[in-house]
Amino acid sequence: MSRTFTIFVAEYVPLSNKGEEAIIRGIEDLVRSQGYSVRLAVMGREAEISDCGGITVFPNEWVYRCVGRRISPGKFAALLALQALKLRVGMLGTLGNLAFSHDPRHGPMREYFDDADCILVGHDGIFGIESCGVIHAARKAGKRVGIFGAGVAQYHKLAPLSKPLYRRAVAESDFCFFRERNAYEYMRAIGCDPAKLRLAPDPAFAMNPAPPQDVQAFLEGKEWYRRARQAGKTVVCATVSQKDVLLARPFAHRSTPAERRALHVKYLAEVFDRLIGQRDVLVVFLPHSLEPGPRNDVQTARDVTAAVQAGPESCCVMDDDLPARMLKGIIKECDFLVGQRAHSLIGSASVATPFVALTASNDRRTHDILGEMVGCEEQMVDMDLNDPAQAAERIVQAIDRREELRSHLVGRMAELRRRLEEMAQVLTA
Repeated sequence: MSRTFTIFVAEYVPLSNKGEEAIIRGIEDLVRSQGYSVRLAVMGREAEISDCGGITVFPNEWVYRCVGRRISPGKFAALLALQALKLRVGMLGTLGNLAFSHDPRHGPMREYFDDADCILVGHDGIFGIESCGVIHAARKAGKRVGIFGAGVAQYHKLAPLSKPLYRRAVAESDFCFFRERNAYEYMRAIGCDPAKLRLAPDPAFAMNPAPPQDVQAFLEGKEWYRRARQAGKTVVCATVSQKDVLLARPFAHRSTPAERRALHVKYLAEVFDRLIGQRDVLVVFLPHSLEPGPRNDVQTARDVTAAVQAGPESCCVMDDDLPARMLKGIIKECDFLVGQRAHSLIGSASVATPFVALTASNDRRTHDILGEMVGCEEQMVDMDLNDPAQAAERIVQAIDRREELRSHLVGRMAELRRRLEEMAQVLTA
């Protein structure tokens, strides 16, 4: 029987966002690749300890005062500054509850922390001031701790407080993997020990898709899939999102968030109308975030399809709440992806399904990971630099070259798998 390796990703992870789940499942598969079985825990907005697909979820509010809390931007900034000041003088506050709380409610979390072989922070760009407190608490408790697959919150107004904490966090960490060059270079620039900093793939690249027979059974149960395959259509997956980073620059001339979202929907509808008009495709919208509010992918996709002029036989919205592994399996079975969700693009690259990223020039995460690391900068279509006609034309050109693009992805993923293996070895050392 294999030994169990226990990991506590001790930060807010909303598993209803399938990109976040893909990161956690990728970590799970990295550990399994080293011959271990895995126990995993994260923190979420649930009021009580819960289980989500075999992942233990502890209440985020037990530990964090800022990240993952529903508070106003002004209050967030004030609380974060206070947290930074406390950490500078060695006060952990509620961040210390992970290791040192005497509250009986926190007992199971503290026991899990004690049992963990490794404590991780920094997934999916969430590394920030409070992460430094978690690292310090873990180090005081004698735990192995690291920054794994991170982007970095670059608090410009709080930089005098955050930079010393970041340097200390790197010094106290057993390993530091950053998934974006922008984050990696920032940490070097502020004086973190360069010998500890490593640029590495997002752990989501390592997540295995659902078994092919399960994916095929699911798809064969969908009338749109059966009809598209019988008609010989090219099946194009799409992920659409109203993330701020996608709206800020392309639609900056609109004064309100609602106006920017409406213009974004209009842009997307025109792109897909042009694509459908030029090629015999079925566009299938795959939701990657089911969180309530304007960032709900199902609602965004419905808004786009309502604005598309082509008939309903040309596009459809999947509203199934599917595990991240199944979504990746569906992307593998389809012919192409037009993506705005970074982890749908990561999933597409790692199963060698050709893609175009419909993004913005200020979206450094997508450009750094998919453009630079995967070598697909040519497939980065920035909405602030391309009107809908230009964007559609670039997508059509990529679809026509999809076998060439697929071959490129197969070769690039062989190199990324080698780097993922190194990450797995460090993680489980």
